[in-house]
Amino acid sequence: MNNMKIKLYSEKETTILQALKDRGIEFPSAVCGGRGRCGKCRVLLNGKDYVLACQTKFKGSIEVEVPDSGEQKICTEFEQSMNLNPDRTKTGQRGFAVDIGTTTVVMMIVDMATAKILGFEAEMNAQAIDGADVISRISFASENPDGTQVLQKLIAGQLSRMGSKLCRRLGIEPATVTEMTVGANTTMLHLLAGAETRTIAVAPFVPVFLDPQQMTGEKLGISGFEKMKVTLIGGISSYVGADITAGLYCTAITEQPEPAVFLDLGTNGEMALWTGDKLLCCSAAAGPVFEGASIHCGTGSIPGAISHVDRSGITTIEDRPAVGICGSGVIDTMALLLDLGEVDDTGYLEEDFSLTKHFGLDTGEEVVFVPKDVREVQLAKSAIFSGIQTLLRQAKLTEDDVRHVYLAGGFGTYMRAESAMRIGLLSSKWEGMVKPSGNTSLRGAMMTLLDPQCMGKMEKMRKSAQYIELSGMKEFQDLFVENMMFE
Repeated sequence: MNNMKIKLYSEKETTILQALKDRGIEFPSAVCGGRGRCGKCRVLLNGKDYVLACQTKFKGSIEVEVPDSGEQKICTEFEQSMNLNPDRTKTGQRGFAVDIGTTTVVMMIVDMATAKILGFEAEMNAQAIDGADVISRISFASENPDGTQVLQKLIAGQLSRMGSKLCRRLGIEPATVTEMTVGANTTMLHLLAGAETRTIAVAPFVPVFLDPQQMTGEKLGISGFEKMKVTLIGGISSYVGADITAGLYCTAITEQPEPAVFLDLGTNGEMALWTGDKLLCCSAAAGPVFEGASIHCGTGSIPGAISHVDRSGITTIEDRPAVGICGSGVIDTMALLLDLGEVDDTGYLEEDFSLTKHFGLDTGEEVVFVPKDVREVQLAKSAIFSGIQTLLRQAKLTEDDVRHVYLAGGFGTYMRAESAMRIGLLSSKWEGMVKPSGNTSLRGAMMTLLDPQCMGKMEKMRKSAQYIELSGMKEFQDLFVENMMFE
């Protein structure tokens, strides 16, 4: 991986991380929000020593070298088949459908009268510099006097830039963009609205709002689109947000006559079970392992990231030399280690396993999987599958009763279902049932933007959903311990 040499100057004492942030340079794999715990913001200072950018202060002039990781691959895919009834009277009007993920932000522009997709823009979430996950951002907002305002301005500014770039690239007059609909988790929506997030992180986990919100571009500070009407889709709970509402609606899960499971896997794993007549939801903390962030050689979906692994070799994004392992590659690697007998059923890995040496790769960087990585995967897979089993038990169903499994989001789209089953993230009984569904949050936002009837139907589904809080639940805790084992 190449390094960028950057000269920094500050008249007052500041951290290298803050100075880089002021230059618009981020560390998307950093997970601790500048607390010095994850070690992912390492830079070379003045050509001599490696230091953590978040913990190293300076005043005056310095030179640092930071990894030039290239552009992150962001999932904008979703199933295109939709029965929409757009408002034909909105000729000449455009709209933005937006998915604000904790890690990535995707914006789509559409013709409001014809439902034609005109273009996409996708970026890493600008708030990641102040915390890679929901809890880190809530902590940042709570611990700093103007923390909420800082994060709100970051995301509003990002939406302004992305919207302007889309319009400029497509030759569209910004004034013709009249509406925006946003799908996001509850914390991301609160930060966009500038609302207090502190109560989301502590029991009884009560957010400021869950119902849909109507605002304007001017109120949110989305410059260039001040008159635009902005709709925030409603959420189900503090940890099952509007992105899941949108996903459940657009997959039509509640229209299935048979039991179905919906999964959106990220730093939080949100899941839902449709029993055939009831919709049950829950959320389990998986940590940032699915983004590769808590893995020793983990990285985002950048060129050179190992995305798939099997006995015959590895696949990297854009076929570049291997520089690290992204989420889908982590699951494949774990499955391979189990198949090779390198990891036993308790999760014991005797020594670091070098992927580059095992496959005889000629690369400048050795990519290894270490014992701590196995533990990270164990914790994540156990939390997710235990959450699914808890929902099934609440509904008095078993894994055998499930007939459809929808995987939402970028990780779910690129993850190999057979590897997920091998490590116990998904039930082996669901072979042939798993359907990667892409960015369902974006698709649901688009449907709501274009078809006036969708919001009413989505709201009816949202209000009927039953949320189950897993924290403190003995049944979940017992399953969590049991599912830590690899079979």
